[in-house]
Amino acid sequence: MMLSKAPYFLLGLLALLLTTSCATPLDWQYSGQETYTQTNLHPDPRKNRLFTINYQQPGLLPLGTKVRIDSITKKKMKFTAVDTGAEYRYDHHRLTPSFVEHLNQYFGPQNPSSEALTLSDTDQKGIKAGRATAGMSKRGVILAIGYPPPHMTPSTDGDRWTYWVNRWGKTFVVDFEGDQVVNLMD
Repeated sequence: MMLSKAPYFLLGLLALLLTTSCATPLDWQYSGQETYTQTNLHPDPRKNRLFTINYQQPGLLPLGTKVRIDSITKKKMKFTAVDTGAEYRYDHHRLTPSFVEHLNQYFGPQNPSSEALTLSDTDQKGIKAGRATAGMSKRGVILAIGYPPPHMTPSTDGDRWTYWVNRWGKTFVVDFEGDQVVNLMD
């Protein structure tokens, strides 16, 4: 009895299509260019991996770090910190609506470090440490720990921002009164 090769061929073709569609380069204005981190980034220090959900992992890639965008698809971006040569992977999380819009918040052509110097001493200390602290402004918190995930905090105009610490559901909350942090809760 001879089995038809057609089902195997179709399965192979389907696997090829799925693999190549995920790896299709994404057209982004900074692809292949050097750019700067627009906030501090918090990668997993063992894997040099970040997620668009903005997990607050223990690593710190400082605000204004010059990076080279090595490759980008609709699911991930790879980049290299120019000064250290460290390579990073930035994964698009399904709960983040637009990968390109997200990347535009975190990478740009101008070094934002001078903006941080115009903020209060409290903001500058939090930015340097890579964490939110009482008394910081909303802009200072964004520069220090990035934007809160949009599915947890739909607008940064609100007085409560929720961040993920890790993939296992641990979060922390930053409460504001006006433009100033008044409370941090784990």
